[in-house]
Amino acid sequence: MISERSVEIPFVMSRVGEAIDILDVGYDGNQYIGELIGLRRQLTVIDVNQRTLPAGAAFYHGDIRWTGFESESFDLIICLSTIEHIGMKAYGLVGEGASGAPDALREMERLLKRDGGRLLLTLPIGLEGITTWAGEGEFYQYSPKSFLKLLKGWAINELLAYRLSGEEYKPCGLIDLRDVPYATFRAGGVALVELQRKSTQRNDVGLDWKQAKARLDSTEESIAVIAKMPQANIMFYAGIFASLKCRFDNGERTPSLFNEIMELDG
Repeated sequence: MISERSVEIPFVMSRVGEAIDILDVGYDGNQYIGELIGLRRQLTVIDVNQRTLPAGAAFYHGDIRWTGFESESFDLIICLSTIEHIGMKAYGLVGEGASGAPDALREMERLLKRDGGRLLLTLPIGLEGITTWAGEGEFYQYSPKSFLKLLKGWAINELLAYRLSGEEYKPCGLIDLRDVPYATFRAGGVALVELQRKSTQRNDVGLDWKQAKARLDSTEESIAVIAKMPQANIMFYAGIFASLKCRFDNGERTPSLFNEIMELDG
């Protein structure tokens, strides 16, 4: 049976880049650890449960919300389908009844190097609330709107969304996941995002939101304009741009797509 790992792992592995000091958050026999070890980088894995890792990776027993690492220790942090479990009853933990994601993101931001430090984050997206996972534990599923609010303060370099369709995860817009329930043993919708500390975000094009909106028409140029907008000006709307690009690629050409922004921003 296919799961969200079919899109999460390729996303992560294709974006490791030249990172040397890497932190992987949450370990449960992660399928990609062997690939990371094979890259011969400085790999550290943190988990709240004691784990035995393959040779080539260092293990740190602790909570990602409150680590003992020095600030700016890592070039890259990978958090693959883990952040939704933090603070929840899962993997033998009692749980706190509320998502620990905000605290986790604050600590991961502290741990990233200012000069190009990145976070690769993946998680299920859909109907919001505490959800039972495989009958064994809980996780907190964010809606598209609450997910984007969770990311405020970060620079969003890239955001992709996929929705389960039969036995395949198909690209979609983030907003298209708003009513998606969690499927049995796998996510109905998943978001994949590359983040940077806001102070190091990309900001090399002098267009603002109103300029890009005014230039939306029936041409391919429209989506190119949107894609080049400064992240500082449109960070909250990153999910909308993913939705626009997907729907432009699928042949839809309508300025009314911008009305969706009001739904997320309201």
